[in-house]
Amino acid sequence: LSRKFIRKGAGFLVNITNDAWYKRSSASEQHFQASVFRAVENRVFVVRSANTGVSGFIDPYGRFTVLDKFNEGYLTKNINLSNQEMTFYTRYGDLFAGLCGIVVLLGTATIFYRRRWNKK
Repeated sequence: LSRKFIRKGAGFLVNITNDAWYKRSSASEQHFQASVFRAVENRVFVVRSANTGVSGFIDPYGRFTVLDKFNEGYLTKNINLSNQEMTFYTRYGDLFAGLCGIVVLLGTATIFYRRRWNKK
């Protein structure tokens, strides 16, 4: 979905989440890291707000500013929306992964074919 929103012109992404069910485990940090991936793969800012867990800003290069976990507060940040060049992933999605999968399948088929051919 993130990729579709960016392709349709969204200048940044917002992630509002309820991380209360993670309680005080490290899972909320892992959940936050998913937003870091969205920022980098689409080269956009991500604003993340969690009722508990990690809230903050993530820039298009994965650098982030966060509030202390489990503390109330607010952050402000200016985000530049003028440099919106789409990444390969934003344009083409999982095309590269699909091509890699095809190469692996062809390589595997070639190995099996050669083994069978050599037995004859």
